[in-house]
Amino acid sequence: MSWQPRRLALATTQSAFKARLAKHREFQRALSGKQATYDATMKAGKALKERAPKTDEVPLKQMLADLKNKWTTVCTKSVDRQRKLEEALLFSGQFKDAVQALLEWLQKVEKVLGEEGPVHGDLDTVISLVEQHKTFEEDLHSRSAQMESVQRTGRDLEAKATAADAATIRAQLSELSGLWDKVTMLSNRKTDRLEDALKEAEQLHKSVHMLLEWLSDAEMKLRFAGPLPEDEQETRNHLAEHEKFMREMADKAREKDATIELAQRILAKAHPDGATVIKHWITIIQSRWEEVFTWGSQREQRLTEHLRSLRDLEGLLEELLAWLAGLEGNLIALETEPLPDDLKTLEGLITDHREFMENTSKRQVEVDSVCKSRQVKQPPTTQATQSSKDRKLSKPKTSTPSKDQQDKDRGSSPEHDIPTRKSSMKPSSSEVSLGPSSRKGSRVSPGREKAPELPHIGPRFAARGSKGAEPQFRNPRVKLLWDRWRNVWMLAWERQRRLQEKYNYLLELEKVKNFSWDDWRKRFLKFMNHKKSRLTDLFRKMDKNNDGLIPREDFIDGIMRTKFDTSRLEMNAVADLFDRNGEGLIDWQEFIAALRPDWEEKKVPVEADKIHDEVKRLVMLCTCRQKFRVFQVGEGKYRFGDSQKLRLVRILRSTVMVRVGGGWVALDEFLVKNDPCRGEYSSPYFHYPAVLLVLE
Repeated sequence: MSWQPRRLALATTQSAFKARLAKHREFQRALSGKQATYDATMKAGKALKERAPKTDEVPLKQMLADLKNKWTTVCTKSVDRQRKLEEALLFSGQFKDAVQALLEWLQKVEKVLGEEGPVHGDLDTVISLVEQHKTFEEDLHSRSAQMESVQRTGRDLEAKATAADAATIRAQLSELSGLWDKVTMLSNRKTDRLEDALKEAEQLHKSVHMLLEWLSDAEMKLRFAGPLPEDEQETRNHLAEHEKFMREMADKAREKDATIELAQRILAKAHPDGATVIKHWITIIQSRWEEVFTWGSQREQRLTEHLRSLRDLEGLLEELLAWLAGLEGNLIALETEPLPDDLKTLEGLITDHREFMENTSKRQVEVDSVCKSRQVKQPPTTQATQSSKDRKLSKPKTSTPSKDQQDKDRGSSPEHDIPTRKSSMKPSSSEVSLGPSSRKGSRVSPGREKAPELPHIGPRFAARGSKGAEPQFRNPRVKLLWDRWRNVWMLAWERQRRLQEKYNYLLELEKVKNFSWDDWRKRFLKFMNHKKSRLTDLFRKMDKNNDGLIPREDFIDGIMRTKFDTSRLEMNAVADLFDRNGEGLIDWQEFIAALRPDWEEKKVPVEADKIHDEVKRLVMLCTCRQKFRVFQVGEGKYRFGDSQKLRLVRILRSTVMVRVGGGWVALDEFLVKNDPCRGEYSSPYFHYPAVLLVLE
């Protein structure tokens, strides 16, 4: 009966092997369920590694390698454990169960391999499929030993079994061998399909990345092509270079079409995991190609139009130079012609010249378009430095300028590059006969309106000699155009000035013919009252010899410097009234008497009178019944108080001082010390005011 325990133990061992094998199959099913998660994780990791910075590339690569190694190790150990359990089941005497387990595995993989699903796609997807198939091939190769063991055991059992059992075993072995050969054949076929898919995936991957790299370079070249050149030859060079780029793009178009055709062919038979990537590549290539092609076409169009505009500007430049040369010659010829003395004729010339200037200014836009396109731009740092210097120069000084300097500044600030544009309106010694001047900033005398200033027509130029006033040009012909344009306006403004001055001169002649001394006298007196100035002070400054006579020219210039609204012609008429003998001298007292018949010259007080008045004023401040006695002995000599001591009195530093001992004391302080009634109030809380005498 000893065989019964051994049989029971063997049965128990076989049951344990079956239970373990069933449990391991559940684990394999769970592991197969994680296959999709593993593939998605590896794919996301590879995409992240491509977009990650260089510092994170190595850690990500190591993490992906560790995950792959662990996954492969787990799968390999799972297959080995299943094989060992099946072998153990076979060795335990369960031939039927071992054959059944092997048949089930072969039937399952035969079903998977027989479906022949899509294996094409992007490179990562195909490589993943290849790795999965290699794992299966390793599993198949590892089961070859188990297959031989099962066949060897089956042949041994077949030799010892009955005829019926031998036929059953033979049928099982035949089915097992046929299924094994079929699985091997399907595995080899899938290997061939994967090799073809891998070749196409590598070709597509290489073509796509080369094309995208070229598109990136083309985008950078077009995006940073810079502004359009301002020179015609340089524009031609840019256009030739761009045409070369467009020819290269036409060659790349064939590669692009071949790449998209290959991608679409792969997409038609692609694995679901790789279809999304292939579609994305097709979309990216088409969109970026259209964008680069659009940019290239637009730049080619801009270069072509810019070249045409430069040629048009060249034609306009030559036409403007010829036109300005004609204007310049006409203006120079007009300068040599004398101006008419008839007002109506002169008014017609002024109207014609104004129309000429207005018509000339209409071509300012054309001149600017030619000049600005060829102007050399200053760097921003230079402009910022210049603006800061201008701000420093424009700061007002702390010292107050004199009145003459203010008048000079008001009248000499040029708006145009004509040194005598405004100052030339004032008559010089060689232009005395041209009549009155137009003085900007001068006061308008009451009772008479100011003469109108010249209207500004045309451009505005910076003053010559100022920094940044002269623009720099690349083309000498454009520089010639700028200089000629400027010269034409200088001549036009000069002729406008001459015409206006001649017109003002003729108007003044008409006014002088009807000159009225009474009207002029009233206007001049009203002007002097408005300025709150004294006539005697004005003419004493003119009378440098203090003889009461003023030279005729000094008399005229002195009155005109007061900004009184008159003219040299009118002043000559006034001077003629008082220069009766033709000696060129004006008696200013006679002139003032004619202006103001009630005028009498007052005697200028001397220092002795001022001292006496101040002494008298301070003595009268005493309110006592018996006043402090002060007697004048002589000029600057007085006796004070009861002692009646003789003392000298002088004006020192605008203060009346009394000689005391070896020094001088102010008169009010001397009275406080010597006048008894004043001394009573000499407390710290009461003082007589100090006497200060301001000399004129």
